[in-house]
Amino acid sequence: NRRDSKTYGNCMKFFAGEDNPLTVIVPPGVVHGYKNVSRTTRGMVLNYPDKLFMGWNRSEEVDEIRHEEKEGSEFGME
Repeated sequence: NRRDSKTYGNCMKFFAGEDNPLTVIVPPGVVHGYKNVSRTTRGMVLNYPDKLFMGWNRSEEVDEIRHEEKEGSEFGME
């Protein structure tokens, strides 16, 4: 999604929790996602976008492109 970036195609994983809280800043144009992997504790995510995104050509619902639902997408959750 940012082919000119030196980190294009890289996947970064962070594991956060009560004993390891994290702040992650996602640059513009970077596909990102998150999921709770705990079997016993509910997760909480606070998301503070500075600008809402409406998809390519501003033709989709605000602030969401579901890459994992697109056939042949290189993005997804394990």
